[in-house]
Amino acid sequence: MEDYEKTVEKCKMRLKSMGFNPIIYKDNERGYVVIPLVDIVNFIAEKLSAPNVRIYIEGKYMIMEATNY
Repeated sequence: MEDYEKTVEKCKMRLKSMGFNPIIYKDNERGYVVIPLVDIVNFIAEKLSAPNVRIYIEGKYMIMEATNY
C-alpha cells in the first residue's frame, strides 16, 4: 500500500467515526475522499439543533433560520 493510500484510509476512518459516509476514489497516483455537502450540513445541524432553529441548503449556501418561537 502506498503512502497516499494509507492517508486516504486513515481519513476515511476518521470521517466514518464522525458519522460521515465518505466516498473514496483512487488512481495510480492520487486518492480522493469525497463527502456529500448534505452530510456536512446535517452534521452541523445536529450540533446546532434547537426548537427554534432550522438549517437547510438553498442553492450553494447553508441557511440557518432562527425564529422567536
